[in-house]
Amino acid sequence: MIHIWSLVKIHAGMVLLVFFSWVGMILWSQSVMAQDLDSLKAGVVKITAKNPNRIGTGVIVGIKGNTTYIATASHVIEGDPSPQVFFYQDAHPHFATVKGMEGGHRKGLAALVVEGDLPSGIQPIAFDAETQFAGGEKATVIGFPRMVPIPWAVAEGTITGLVGPDLIFTGPVEEGNSGAPLLFGGRVIGLITDIVGSYKYAKPSVIAQYELKNWQLVFTEKVRQVPAGMALIPEGTFQMGSPDGEGEKDEHPQHHVSVKAFCLDMHEVTNRQFQQFVQTSNYRTMAEQEGKAWVYSSQEEWKEIAGASWQKPEGEQSVFASGRELHPVVSISWEDAKAYCVGVGKRLPTEAEWEYAARAGTTTSYWWGDELPRSSNQVANLADKSAKEEFGINWAIDTYVDGFAHTAPVGSFQANPWGLYDMAGNVWEWVVDWYAEDYYQASPKKNPQGPSSGEFKVLRGGSWNQNPRNLRSAYRGRSDPAGRSAYLGVRCAQDTP
Repeated sequence: MIHIWSLVKIHAGMVLLVFFSWVGMILWSQSVMAQDLDSLKAGVVKITAKNPNRIGTGVIVGIKGNTTYIATASHVIEGDPSPQVFFYQDAHPHFATVKGMEGGHRKGLAALVVEGDLPSGIQPIAFDAETQFAGGEKATVIGFPRMVPIPWAVAEGTITGLVGPDLIFTGPVEEGNSGAPLLFGGRVIGLITDIVGSYKYAKPSVIAQYELKNWQLVFTEKVRQVPAGMALIPEGTFQMGSPDGEGEKDEHPQHHVSVKAFCLDMHEVTNRQFQQFVQTSNYRTMAEQEGKAWVYSSQEEWKEIAGASWQKPEGEQSVFASGRELHPVVSISWEDAKAYCVGVGKRLPTEAEWEYAARAGTTTSYWWGDELPRSSNQVANLADKSAKEEFGINWAIDTYVDGFAHTAPVGSFQANPWGLYDMAGNVWEWVVDWYAEDYYQASPKKNPQGPSSGEFKVLRGGSWNQNPRNLRSAYRGRSDPAGRSAYLGVRCAQDTP
């Protein structure tokens, strides 16, 4: 028999802790690892405080306008009226105001507020005050342990029971995780307040919510659930195209575009994912139907090769026999790319959505800055020294070695600030838009969809055999929709729930 404490309101507006027990309760059991960890990290913050210097963790419980509401453990910030908060993918500190704190002991909570412009992509994590636990459930903590030399630590462990009102969690959680969310099924079920040896105490969400609301903390009752493997791209406005004197003719004029929130695959579609789609749908690509696709030769030219397809991009060994299951699928036409996205319940992104996500809040030529990539900063798979040695590409850069003459496994390089991988290089990515050189002259300011017709479809991102110039966030590629070459791939988008 497992004992649990529950929170019950009584008529006088008071709160009473009521003890109850049960046997054989049926639980909703879902590991947080089924959720996208990057989207959960977007709701977790690092907190530093002084006098003495301390490091802790907090969770975003709500956002209203330019105000972010954060919960943490009181001993993390006790004595510092303006602790510093670091948001996900943002190294810039933000000063917080303490709205309330239960001090004097290590199991109290604190409420923080951060005002002003906030980094894009952050989002609250919903609290779960309903699920009850019998012990033995797997849960996860995301936080900032003081002694771990990595920016994020994800600890998995087990809920073993309760002591008084507190959940007990066993897992590799150390100092610095105080204030971190205890997660189950992608929701906060408790806040880590104290760590005593192998025991980690977490204040249950049902109690934490009541205490925090007393300090006027605003909770987001419903949070958009981001599909696994996708990133939530926030609504926003950006400068699309290149400024005067830079870029190609079709990148002008640079203009403001507003984009509604949407989800985008964090990675390009892999051979394994495309294989699963083909097996369940019996789909045959255009290259398979016509028996040929385009292959890049060592003479810096493309040749149409019989037998080449997404399974055999060079017309010879299959991607599975050569260990390329996690490389991006290539040699697919625009129709093939669209069929895949629709077949898995998604869609192709628009050109505006793609550039907005690629920039990830930046205004530079590339998401990492204006400079060319360096070997010490592995940001993209492009025409580097290894590609020059294998294919003789005369526009390759000798000062950069990415380690791949052809495609690379997705996610081999750094993600952009919004957690998207390979938005520059690896393979070109089809988008839904038709191409028109002068489209920016009269492009709609909100959610542009591209011309109504055309000869070519737009490609974005550049590829493994491209000069860095073609990897710029604003660069616009194009191809016949029937094109199926060994550098054409896809990543899918999806409307938000």
